[in-house]
Amino acid sequence: MPEMNGYQFLDALKNNTSMDPVVVILSNLGEQVEIDRAMQHGADAYLQKSDYVGEALVAAVNSAYTEALQKRVQKQ
Repeated sequence: MPEMNGYQFLDALKNNTSMDPVVVILSNLGEQVEIDRAMQHGADAYLQKSDYVGEALVAAVNSAYTEALQKRVQKQ
């Protein structure tokens, strides 16, 4: 992204009160520091792409999205 990095984008999403999207990060960076940083900046889930093949990745994203939605409903 030419004007901001992914963490800045997450911060911008978090600070935009008119939006509350579920954010599932897909990355090949699997270091715990990267995962923690993404979660601290507002990601709902973090999946390392190299852990999945084909349809398993789609299923993992669907599962992460569903879990994030359920957590939000429970908080209300």
